[in-house]
Amino acid sequence: DQVTGDDCVDTAKPCMLGNIPPFAVAATDAAHVAAALAFAAAHTLQVVVKSSGHRVGYDREKIRTGFTRALHKRPVPTEYVEQAINRIEQRVLSLGEREVPSRVVGEMVMRELKKMDDVAYIRFASVYEDFQRVDDFRDAIQDVRKPAPKRRKP
Repeated sequence: DQVTGDDCVDTAKPCMLGNIPPFAVAATDAAHVAAALAFAAAHTLQVVVKSSGHRVGYDREKIRTGFTRALHKRPVPTEYVEQAINRIEQRVLSLGEREVPSRVVGEMVMRELKKMDDVAYIRFASVYEDFQRVDDFRDAIQDVRKPAPKRRKP
């Protein structure tokens, strides 16, 4: 299917050309183009690329849902979760890429959970990594039990 610019001209309905963020700029001169570029940079409209190849808009709430499920009935303050989500979001933005593989975001979530709560980490990892055997759980538990590498002083 050939897509033309006219497919998104009707302002009464959103542009539905896949997962393109629904905004448009009526640029009539160079100043409008510059303003549009500044807006895009300030709002860093990022797309997460799923392993299936599908593209979806970055959604902070999906990350929060992952934390909530993993941390269900665990003694972790809400502010720690918010701080972790903020760190993930900052890392995603600092990549400077418009498209970020979902694997990268998932690994960031796992790292944050591992620092936060061992049980939550195992819960998340078991779903995210699709554990199929008891050995998968054992390996993850052994990984959690490993002492963190010591940092060298400069």
